[in-house]
Amino acid sequence: MNYISENSGCTQVDIAEKLQVSAACVATSTKRLQKAGLITKTVDEDNLRCKRLSLTPLGEKVLEECHAPFDEYDRQIFRNISDEELESMNRIMDKLIYNMEEAIGESHGETDIYEIDRLIRRVKEEKNQHD
Repeated sequence: MNYISENSGCTQVDIAEKLQVSAACVATSTKRLQKAGLITKTVDEDNLRCKRLSLTPLGEKVLEECHAPFDEYDRQIFRNISDEELESMNRIMDKLIYNMEEAIGESHGETDIYEIDRLIRRVKEEKNQHD
């Protein structure tokens, strides 16, 4: 639902590629989400076989409720950290990600949380192979 929220109009194939799971897995999940009234599937005007996904108002509400405890936790753990310190931390994290990508021969592009997780796992695997 997060991906759909951030990429309204995406397809099941988009989600499967992003999460690196099978299209069948995404199809099953989206059917359940649609049945629960959390997402809608709309036929693409240019490709009638393609379905575009978006959150319903209920889906947006449920997603917001799911995020609320995490948002509160974030507010608590970052409460004594200035904006300048957060910017500095972000620059350091960007450098770490760059170095990690370079260490395993990856390209330097936009990296999101899913890619960071995979990147960390690859770096650990590479390290374990060399130990």
